[in-house]
Amino acid sequence: MKTETHAERLLGRLVEGPWLELALVGVVAVPIIAGQVALGSWVALAADAWLLAASAATGRWPRTASACLAVGLIVLVLVPRHIPTLADYAPLVVVLCFGVRGRRAMRAVATPVFAVLLIGLQERRLDPDISLLGYALLWLVLFGIAWLIGSAWHALAIAAKEARVRAALEERQDLARDLHDTVADALASLAMRAEVAASGAEPPTRHELAAISSDADRAVDSLRRVVDILRRDPSAEVNQAPPDLGDILAQAVQRLTERGFSPQLAVEGTLPELPAHAANQLARITEEAVNNIVRHGEPTGQTSILADASDGTLGLAFTNQVGHKRQPRHETFGLIGMQERAAALRGAVTSSQSGTTWLTTVELPYPDVAAPQAREAS
Repeated sequence: MKTETHAERLLGRLVEGPWLELALVGVVAVPIIAGQVALGSWVALAADAWLLAASAATGRWPRTASACLAVGLIVLVLVPRHIPTLADYAPLVVVLCFGVRGRRAMRAVATPVFAVLLIGLQERRLDPDISLLGYALLWLVLFGIAWLIGSAWHALAIAAKEARVRAALEERQDLARDLHDTVADALASLAMRAEVAASGAEPPTRHELAAISSDADRAVDSLRRVVDILRRDPSAEVNQAPPDLGDILAQAVQRLTERGFSPQLAVEGTLPELPAHAANQLARITEEAVNNIVRHGEPTGQTSILADASDGTLGLAFTNQVGHKRQPRHETFGLIGMQERAAALRGAVTSSQSGTTWLTTVELPYPDVAAPQAREAS
């Protein structure tokens, strides 16, 4: 999951609270107040302070503060005496922040009101022989720029928030798949072995108790791995070496052998060296395919794993025998998880049954940049 940077968190807090207006107004307030103090115009300083304070307060009280800002501009337009204010651009901050916060209705009302008042204030300051048209167009352009910046900022913030929500949902789905593929499978296997041992006429043998203990240890180890994933620093995963495809297949064969199966492994072509993300996903897919064989397969029947990497597409085929007619389990979490993992790699997972033979196939297009391992087909 993509984590927020310090800058993103800071901007988020500015927008979520009333601090954005305060921050922007504070930036422009320093030179304005310094300039008025240098000029010694205390009436203009008071007027600028009113405009700046009203603009800064629109983050907390948008309607009331906007009305106070409009009142301040109206007074400047109607007062007979010319007051050389410097904070005339404060309404631009308000319009921009309304756009950032998604306050479209308030922005639609405030923009023409502030524009008319500022153009009227500009007219009072101009000599009669100077045209107002150029200044009016300038104010309209400035308000348009503030409008566009606010809208763009708001759209980017919404997109970033949606991206974080999607990333959180994807992380939850990954965690659910990991729990199913590891902890849930180990507990299911443990319960099945315990049930078989309890239903037997004879006390459980040493081998059966050892198998139950092994499943219990595997469940604990799986749960620890999941907890470790939740506590791990995401940046630390970048430096971890991806699992080797040959090791993934070898572990699958080893687990099936430990469960009483006699699997046959065949490899066609040269196994590719997959990127870390693809290798991790493929390891989970293979693990779930083996789990299904252990749960539903017949140990005395023929079991095989075929890996084909001869045509630029990595294909895996898991074949096993079942003791009874088994309907395809398209809605099980295990198969859904396998299909989701494969889809994330632009691949596909299918399963079918012919008589007592169950076939699960995995097809993944591996990247052209993947360097082949120094392992030839055997």
